[in-house]
Amino acid sequence: MEIKFDLYQGNGQTIAQRNQKLPDYEPFIDDDPTNYIADAPLQKAVNVAIALGMPLLVTGEPGTGKTQLAAAIAYELGLLPVLEFHTKTTSVATELFYTYDALSRFHDSQDKSKNINIEDYIEYQALGKAILSAIEQHKRSVVLIDEIDKAPRDFSNDILNEIEKMIFEVKETGNIFEADKRFRPIVVLTSNSEKNLPDAFLRRCMFYHIPFPSDKELKAIVEKRIRQKFPTDFVDGAVKHLFKIRKENL
Repeated sequence: MEIKFDLYQGNGQTIAQRNQKLPDYEPFIDDDPTNYIADAPLQKAVNVAIALGMPLLVTGEPGTGKTQLAAAIAYELGLLPVLEFHTKTTSVATELFYTYDALSRFHDSQDKSKNINIEDYIEYQALGKAILSAIEQHKRSVVLIDEIDKAPRDFSNDILNEIEKMIFEVKETGNIFEADKRFRPIVVLTSNSEKNLPDAFLRRCMFYHIPFPSDKELKAIVEKRIRQKFPTDFVDGAVKHLFKIRKENL
């Protein structure tokens, strides 16, 4: 599909009058993990984290590939899909393992014709699914905990304890799930550095700050991820524009 850059001309003339048609939207940014480019230091950080069984905490400016890193790791290790948890300011550690829909259960309990099964109101989340996968399939997973700095301060320390133990309990049912530590998930945590994380937490993670790419690196990334739909001069202009905006906001 050819990308059109002249759909809006600002002169009050409609595209129908110009014998043009508004095309269907087609995403041009390619999130295919095969297109992820990791520099040598990042590769080493990932490999050390895997070897030591430590969570990998990555920081960096928006657009440097923090979130996409998890998918790239999972793809190369044959562990897709990534189990994702997007942190909120209200997140608590148990939500990484499961959530319990108490409100739906309450509503259903008013209907005397329904047989209530608590399990039907439990939804397992990223780390819970990883531990269940380890128990049931003897398989490791890649878990992405995105924007961990949004969560309350105790959140980060709590989850590391559970990851190390490879165990969690569903309090509503009393079920305890414990997996063989050999199948510990590969955990990637991202942070936008909006607030400081606890020192105790940082000491238990492998840390890497993804630097903003150079002009040459950025051009290579842009060229690889937009499916070659744009001409070279457009790519060059886009890269220069990105750097201009970044320098103006430093």
